Amino acid sequence: MIWLGLVGMMAMTLLTRSGLIVWPGPIHLPNRVQRALRFAPMAAISAVIVPSVLFLPEGGITDLLHPRTLSALACLLGWWASRQMSICLAAGILVYALGKLLMGF
Repeated sequence: MIWLGLVGMMAMTLLTRSGLIVWPGPIHLPNRVQRALRFAPMAAISAVIVPSVLFLPEGGITDLLHPRTLSALACLLGWWASRQMSICLAAGILVYALGKLLMGF
């Protein structure tokens, strides 16, 4: 059954990825779909990051003074102030490291 699952996943990946390559002409999406697809990467990132910031691995919800929450807020503040990803990441990493050192988490 494992091999059947692997072959099935391989076939579905091959079909979905090669469909755009072998299509005879350019694909034109409506403006509404193109506008919606611009938000897909941010939605995926949010779906991964928000639960990891809000929930602890051992269960429960983090509080506002947890290093994860503080680093996420610092990252948002860095992005809002500079609109540069490097500033956002540096602020988040710095606050997280300081929080781990000072708070002992």
